[in-house]
Amino acid sequence: MGWLPKHSTFLHTLQDSLQQGASDRVAAGLPGSIPDHLLAVVAVLVALCLVLASVALGWAMVWHTTLHKIGIFRDLLGLNRARKAEQKREAQRKIAKIKEQFARAAAAPGQPEHSKAA
Repeated sequence: MGWLPKHSTFLHTLQDSLQQGASDRVAAGLPGSIPDHLLAVVAVLVALCLVLASVALGWAMVWHTTLHKIGIFRDLLGLNRARKAEQKREAQRKIAKIKEQFARAAAAPGQPEHSKAA
């Protein structure tokens, strides 16, 4: 009981109760290691949850401060689809416009060569 503060009677009472319960289990012939294993599993799960929550919180903070501006991360998460689709449509419009200009230039045979390319 050296780790408890001297003025903490509640903690002393709780520790005494836990020790009495453990000694009662052993005296009754119940295996004392099952609750210990259960406690160990619960402790590992709680620690794992805390680590995952810390990583998630860190990722969210870094995402909202800087990573959302970097294109490769936006591509990996699929957030640039609308912008890329708009860029593709714009490129297709430009290509169609250039093809139309060449078609008009080819249809007018009497014009000089340098004005056909314009």
